[in-house]
Amino acid sequence: MDSVETYRGFNIRMSIVEQATHWTCAVTFEREDGEASKATPPAFEHTVSKIAAGALNLGVDLVRRAEAQIDGWYEKGNG
Repeated sequence: MDSVETYRGFNIRMSIVEQATHWTCAVTFEREDGEASKATPPAFEHTVSKIAAGALNLGVDLVRRAEAQIDGWYEKGNG
């Protein structure tokens, strides 16, 4: 499952891959303005067991984490 959300000038790209016992997730950021040479918050990966989270809850959690990553990036004076 792939998803794109927009938050504070960034496209949040999420990829969630289902494994036998867990979900493997990757989150990357792209600037909405298309300026690939400018900095973005760092990408991150996350793995969680299927028992701990369903796909919908995992997607919502990833969006929250990604938004927090962007907020923290701006708070550090980036952007």
